[in-house]
Amino acid sequence: MRRAVTLLPYLVYLPNGGTTDLDLSGATGSFTVNWFNPRTGGALAGGPVKSVNGGGKVALGTSPADADEDWLAIIRKQSVGRAKFRPHVRPHFPKPPTSA
Repeated sequence: MRRAVTLLPYLVYLPNGGTTDLDLSGATGSFTVNWFNPRTGGALAGGPVKSVNGGGKVALGTSPADADEDWLAIIRKQSVGRAKFRPHVRPHFPKPPTSA
């Protein structure tokens, strides 16, 4: 069981796939559930559970594919006008400073 804190979005990493619950008893409102495949990157995917409500323990369901592989569940509060959360999928190495 994972316990949610007050920061959003909630990220739940499942190293061996499967299912888990998230304790949203300290949160209110509706939340979307999306999945990120850390092995291949790319766009977020939907699973069988599309949304959950705060106020108690919620089941996040299973990933959309390869249920025994690692996945990242991304749980975001639903609201109008929020910027979309886009996971960083490519390493970024800043250029070293140039000497003048």
